[in-house]
Amino acid sequence: MVQLIKSKEMDSRDITGEPIKVVGGNYLGIIYQLQKELLAGYIGIEGLPQYPVDVNTKKSQVLLKDFTGRVIEELAEGYEAMLQVEELTIKNQYWSGSFDGNDLTQCLNHLQNVGEEMADSLHFMLELLIYANIQPEDINEFVDKWMDKHLPKTMTKVRNSDTITKCMVMGSTLLLSDVVLEQDKGKKLDLVSVYEKTDSDDGIPTMDTRFLQCGRFFNSITYHEYQVMMWRVTYHLNIARNFLKNK
Repeated sequence: MVQLIKSKEMDSRDITGEPIKVVGGNYLGIIYQLQKELLAGYIGIEGLPQYPVDVNTKKSQVLLKDFTGRVIEELAEGYEAMLQVEELTIKNQYWSGSFDGNDLTQCLNHLQNVGEEMADSLHFMLELLIYANIQPEDINEFVDKWMDKHLPKTMTKVRNSDTITKCMVMGSTLLLSDVVLEQDKGKKLDLVSVYEKTDSDDGIPTMDTRFLQCGRFFNSITYHEYQVMMWRVTYHLNIARNFLKNK
């Protein structure tokens, strides 16, 4: 008789330090490096081919479409967890200072899940880029050209920042520049912390320090904006996938 033991799932709240020290702001390059190390194991486990692949072959296009679908699926799962956070926050009217203990635990777990799903989507997106032979320098060159065209020359701080920061500025501009949702017109932007309160003498939260920044604050406007962002990302990923038409 074989006894099955369920192992403890990974929880980012258990991470107490950075996995690697980043020097010179090369965050994207380090992320690529770590992803390739992780991918090396999955190439053996899942029987994946070596990267990069020839995007013009049918087999390679099937692989790229599969990775694109995985990105979209993880984004959807992350947004589903956000909706659960929204539901619990509104139910408990947390901005009034009251939150049922059990609901708070559920809310924190959903926030944790948001971070995990978004991290998973990033993993698959990186693998998609790696297999398509799109390197950090390609991304940096692309975003620099976009900034030269769309940002004032005076925004030197953004222009001189690392690639990830520049991509976040570009992405937020493209995804939210014209978003004014009908249900949010005239609403006040109230940020509500959904972290657990603390009664400690030094004021340091007992659970908060185990959380990453993802999902730290709740407000209905931002959550509704995620609907638009998710759709626009999904749309462009599917349009890109639609170009892979090798039969």
